[in-house]
Amino acid sequence: MEYTTIYKVYGCNEEGKPILYAEFSDLKPACKYAVANYGKLHYNLPEIEKQTYCYDPEHQTVSVK
Repeated sequence: MEYTTIYKVYGCNEEGKPILYAEFSDLKPACKYAVANYGKLHYNLPEIEKQTYCYDPEHQTVSVK
């Protein structure tokens, strides 16, 4: 199994629904981006979501945790 972790920074649209603004491969720059955009992308601090993608080369499938 091969693992890849992506940190996604979400903001809000005018209706308050979450929209993806940026993706990072490391947590530190994702947090810096979120803090730098406090109140700009979201009403408060933008949300950061961690997603881990698991690739199974034997079955050639990808799953998300």
